[in-house]
Amino acid sequence: MEEKVKDVYENIKERLSNPLIFSFIISWLIYNWEITIALFWYDKAQIKAEGCKSIFEFIQHQLNNKCYSLIIPLGLAVLYTFGMPYFKEFVDLMNRRAIIFGNKWKTKLLKDGLLLEISKLRGQLESINDTRLLEGNWSVTRFYEEQTESGNIVNKSEEHQVYISNRDYYIVENDARRRMYNISVFYFNPLHNDMLFKLKSYGYKGKGEVTFIEKDIFCSLKLVNGYWDNLSGMHNDTRVEYRKI
Repeated sequence: MEEKVKDVYENIKERLSNPLIFSFIISWLIYNWEITIALFWYDKAQIKAEGCKSIFEFIQHQLNNKCYSLIIPLGLAVLYTFGMPYFKEFVDLMNRRAIIFGNKWKTKLLKDGLLLEISKLRGQLESINDTRLLEGNWSVTRFYEEQTESGNIVNKSEEHQVYISNRDYYIVENDARRRMYNISVFYFNPLHNDMLFKLKSYGYKGKGEVTFIEKDIFCSLKLVNGYWDNLSGMHNDTRVEYRKI
């Protein structure tokens, strides 16, 4: 007896595990929801209110009123069982296409961002040794200390005009006399807005004569407030300020 019961149980379990049969049962219970509610929540007063003497009469009444109580659940079960795999594949395909599309856009944005960074870096690299950043007329003030005859230290300053063009650095003393230097080494750091350069002396130039008597000047300057019209720093051991004119 126990073996027969077990065989029946296994048979029922095997049938219910079939996707089509299971889907049909679920579809039938949902489509015929009045019967499902009556079976699980039997209410004699409600059955009587529907004009039926028993729950069996109520079920028969519902089945008679629904002509397709078996066909529609069966159709839904077939559609779900055989159509769901295709639907899942379609959803997976759309997800994969969305991921590929998103990756392409991310790659494009990263590429555009990388090209922009490369362009910025190229511009910074080009400006590292570009002495044209200094070209023009400048008013340069030199600050220094001087000891008087009495031994006191007095702070003084002197101002002169400088003209820079094509790596040539001219200190203008008067209309006929100027000192000439060549910017032999130049390095600009765009991250910190400071620069280093060396002025190699050509000497004095006046009335067609050149004498090499000046020593080289090592310059360390920084942009004031990030603008190129004001610079401050050192010429060797002397503090200087540049102002564009």
